Amino acid sequence: SVGMKIHPFMVFSLSSSGLDGKLTVCLRFFTDLTRSFSLFSAASQDHDNEILLSQNPNSFKRCVGGDCAVFPLPIFLERSPFHWESVCTTWDSASGMVHLWLDGEALAEERGNEGYEVKADLVVMLGQDQDSDGGILNVKQSLVGEIAEVYFWDKVLPSVELNNFQAPMTPRPLLDWTSLKFEIRGYVLTAPVRSRLSRRRRRDLLEKFSWQA
Repeated sequence: SVGMKIHPFMVFSLSSSGLDGKLTVCLRFFTDLTRSFSLFSAASQDHDNEILLSQNPNSFKRCVGGDCAVFPLPIFLERSPFHWESVCTTWDSASGMVHLWLDGEALAEERGNEGYEVKADLVVMLGQDQDSDGGILNVKQSLVGEIAEVYFWDKVLPSVELNNFQAPMTPRPLLDWTSLKFEIRGYVLTAPVRSRLSRRRRRDLLEKFSWQA
């Protein structure tokens, strides 16, 4: 498992012959930002928002192929800036159904880009929103905080796993945080941390990535 503090970013490639019209993205993050910021940005030559997961002050936004769905946060939801949060999102091209889970709680479902085919050979950034394939960045969209346990599957994970996302139980993710090959640009730190993120893994020390503005 891993975590991060951001404004600079991590970048890596994600090559695939295609996603077969389905995807799941899961990650954990920690920040005290009150403005909007990007968590996961995958760009293709056709779309800067081929896949995007970002947070606004009162909602999450998830895009596929430039088509975006917004998930307002429930007004009764109690959130503390002093603990890690987990977020997962799924999309099925056949139905266009988009789901998002925050700390294991499903938010209202949306529909978007039914029938779309996600492009292969993506450039992925954590902590920044790409406004072009691998470039044109806006510091006001950057994350200052930490990110951990980023996983990406070319399938829709069952809700029983997403309702209590502690660690990936579904094997062979397309993007595996434990074996990620990445490039760091800017002031991004990696350090061992004591973690309570995973119940399944009872290890005391985990690797952590941190960005600082």
